[in-house]
Amino acid sequence: VPSVFQLQIDLHGVFRAEVLCGLLGARASQTVIIYFSPTKPMPYYRRVACLVHHQEPQFFNLVGTGFTETVRPVSLQPSCIARYIANAHRGLTCLPPEQLKECLTKDVLSSDSDGSILPKPGFRNPCPQPLSRSLPDGSSDYATYLSSEMDPSGFCHISVDTEVLKFGYSTPNHVSEGKVVNVTNHTNGIVTCVWIAGPLEPFRVVPEERDILAGTTASFTVTFRPHTPSQLYVRWLECYTFYKALRDYRLVETMTITPPWCLPVR
Repeated sequence: VPSVFQLQIDLHGVFRAEVLCGLLGARASQTVIIYFSPTKPMPYYRRVACLVHHQEPQFFNLVGTGFTETVRPVSLQPSCIARYIANAHRGLTCLPPEQLKECLTKDVLSSDSDGSILPKPGFRNPCPQPLSRSLPDGSSDYATYLSSEMDPSGFCHISVDTEVLKFGYSTPNHVSEGKVVNVTNHTNGIVTCVWIAGPLEPFRVVPEERDILAGTTASFTVTFRPHTPSQLYVRWLECYTFYKALRDYRLVETMTITPPWCLPVR
């Protein structure tokens, strides 16, 4: 039976697909090329859903690292995702890499055969309970399901207070009234929040980047400036948030790497 598929990813993101949707014939397959175009020197990780008609969604992980001659962040590998999930199930991913490294040095944490971190008896975890996941009011049941699958760790490390911003009608080259998006850091470390939006994009986020202290919330303002009349504009604004230590590969050991969290706002 032919099936319609659609990738939940934007054409203008860091990761972009050559084909976003299509029709698969019976017992047929289709190759989709993914392009990686980093805009800043930092690690990138996004879990993408492929929606298939009359079937459960399929998911796949995209990882990459942007760097310059002077800035060398941690290089993400697919194996980092498996270790991240294992560490999250043990309640360790709310700790930043520098704290995990300190605990390993003090011999209160060890590693297993897969390179994941293993708590030793007597280790007092400051985040012993799973961080509950919540969605903005009005979210659909399907959005709730996708949210639970998008981060297989089952934890909510970073959250945004909205998933959709509607700006309505605006005249060309007129900047609309800004709408505020609040990003909350539920971890025990300092994170860097980076919004991916080009200077020529109709949607702009201010500030584009800032650090968020542990247990605090930062506010960002999104504005809309259309370039042409009689046109509809839709974007996924990607918010990548990661532990600040990941900016420098020399500050992080392989087993303490926690990949960024991507929170897209439509």
